[in-house]
Amino acid sequence: MKLAAHQTQYIPYPGVLNKFFDADIFVFQDDLQFVKQEYQNRNRIRTVDGWRWLTIPVHFKRDYKISEVYPAEEEWPKRHKGILNTVYYRSSYLQCLEEFWEIAASCKQEALSTIGFKTTCSLASLISPQKFKNKRIFLESELNLTKEECSTPTKRLISLCKKLGCSQYISGQGANDYIDFAEWEAGGVDLLWQDFSLKRYTQAYPGWVANLSVIDLMLSVKEPIIYLQ
Repeated sequence: MKLAAHQTQYIPYPGVLNKFFDADIFVFQDDLQFVKQEYQNRNRIRTVDGWRWLTIPVHFKRDYKISEVYPAEEEWPKRHKGILNTVYYRSSYLQCLEEFWEIAASCKQEALSTIGFKTTCSLASLISPQKFKNKRIFLESELNLTKEECSTPTKRLISLCKKLGCSQYISGQGANDYIDFAEWEAGGVDLLWQDFSLKRYTQAYPGWVANLSVIDLMLSVKEPIIYLQ
């Protein structure tokens, strides 16, 4: 059994969905620390001038967890939908996001971790209903990891694997910055490195901007799942 995990994010980039679909079990790490100006409350979309952020404005204090951060206003889903409809007005696939906007509106005032969890699950379900249906999904906060199990990033991930009966963990390349390889080897779980490079596709405007939100992919191609495998 393969496990993958990732902090909750709003409209994440395609690599997160690649890990989601590749794993048998996926854990949304909703109890990690919120980091300003990263991707927990925002991501990028394509525009005629290159790209722009879609951002959920939030209230937060230093050392807040993602689950302790809340939107600073409640109109963000309506505003984001309007921006996408304007920027991607030529897309044939705008209608496919209606369910996503309904989910976003239903949790627009909830914690940022809840928004990230629910909206990412909505996107995954829209991209591949069958693959989503067969996925086992957990919130890290519900797994009751101990303070010792969370004492290092590596221990946290190994503990998730053992708690959920997984013998393999799929890691993104960015984990090279914090993975303790000796600790990982001693933990008895096989470490697999994600091998994902998004194939270039035709975007809404001439040119190419890599690593935008998966929403850009969904509004640009008929079958986005082909690009996420």
